Amino acid sequence: MNVLPESMAPDGRQLLALTFFGIEREQAIWIVPLVGGTPHSLGNLTAHSVAWCPDGQGIAFAKGNKIYRVSSDGTGVREIASFADIPDVLRWSADGRHLRFLLLNVATNKPTYWELSLPDGATASALHSLPLPIDKVGENWSNTANKDETVTFADGNNSDSAWLIQHGMKWLGSPVKFSEFHTGIGGNKGVAISPLADRMYLLSVLPARSLLLRYDQETQEFRTILPGVSGIFVDYSRDGRWIAYVKPGDETLWISHADGTSVKQVTTASMGPVELPRWSPDGKSIAYMMKRPDSIWRIVITPRDGGITREASEGTDNQGAPTWSPDGKYLVYGNVECLAMHTCAIHRIDVSTGLVETVQGSEGLATARWSPDGRYIAAMQPERHELFLLNTSTSQWTKLADAMNGTDLSWSSDSKFLYTNLPGTDARIVRISVTDRMMKTIVDMRSQDDFNLAETFDMWFSIAPGNDILLARRIGAAEVYAYKIESN
Repeated sequence: MNVLPESMAPDGRQLLALTFFGIEREQAIWIVPLVGGTPHSLGNLTAHSVAWCPDGQGIAFAKGNKIYRVSSDGTGVREIASFADIPDVLRWSADGRHLRFLLLNVATNKPTYWELSLPDGATASALHSLPLPIDKVGENWSNTANKDETVTFADGNNSDSAWLIQHGMKWLGSPVKFSEFHTGIGGNKGVAISPLADRMYLLSVLPARSLLLRYDQETQEFRTILPGVSGIFVDYSRDGRWIAYVKPGDETLWISHADGTSVKQVTTASMGPVELPRWSPDGKSIAYMMKRPDSIWRIVITPRDGGITREASEGTDNQGAPTWSPDGKYLVYGNVECLAMHTCAIHRIDVSTGLVETVQGSEGLATARWSPDGRYIAAMQPERHELFLLNTSTSQWTKLADAMNGTDLSWSSDSKFLYTNLPGTDARIVRISVTDRMMKTIVDMRSQDDFNLAETFDMWFSIAPGNDILLARRIGAAEVYAYKIESN
């Protein structure tokens, strides 16, 4: 079970946390005592954002497109607001009379900033839109216990820009004052403000290198491949002659011969981040996920030897990792960022026309992977942690396995086995037989200090020619900085 701390009780003696096993959108709410006591779930309640009320007697939580309030003992759940978009990053005002939050537009992934007035702390009386000077914000928000001040980053990646947000007064007619400051460092991943709002603590994760390792199933040993190359999301061409990978840091796409020669950069950082490239069966093209600036995740196809780069299809859905049909005529993919609006499904693209069709019976499924022989399409049900197979001849889905809480799938070269990752305290990479459904542990990550699968539930892996496991060992560092906040 993974634990995500969310909110501290006003007396500092308890912590609100969300617990999860995979990528489920709504997660169980737990109260964790910091001084004595035993952690316990808050009834059977689930949410994706929670915030302790300043009086310590209640908790606000966001689930789906609604905000609720519940007593701190888990009783008296009541809905206080409903929206067309998804409320997230809940934060209370110091007096408990206002609840501030972001509304995330799922189609564009752009946030807007709002304030809900609750004069009695429980009943909404008015909703106000607040200004927001930045359009790239995430969950790296921190507010104080007794002042209406919040710090957020301009984005969650490498920007050194942060904003101090102050509420409660009228600055030139605006209810909010924004003060930008530069931290002098990048890689901002976390922020916290002291209760008196006189100190800010910043977690900076320095750019990491990824050492590529190959796990030999026969010898049960790791060995380095492509020394000097920092890469993730590695994919070999079917003939084993070419390799594609993403360079961490700027998330650009690169290709080379399998021995590391003839290196070529395919995309630039300004084009947007890239994930999960896949070679076409003939090795002449690469399909991959790309998130262009101010856009969504789309599948892009680039010829290996140069030519026109194009989106594989038209549409407005967030497209996940593509895999090719054996004849190279189709791509199959599952949606990403689809859990909140319940729009997850598996789709097939006709590469020649760009036409897209939804695979029948695939609603709620994600992480699609076409088998090399074309007989099956594997997909995961992320909310229930189930693994399914589609028989492409009969168009019938069958469940292959339960308790699959990982986020990645890979086929063996003979299409007889599926590999997946099981993160958490029992971290493993396992192999599941398609014929008899028997599961076998291939790599036991609990004894591997070089990897953080137990900490990172979406750790990437893939299968190399010969069915060896490819993993990336991240080499980096994180530092905490303290800043003094001076009031104007």
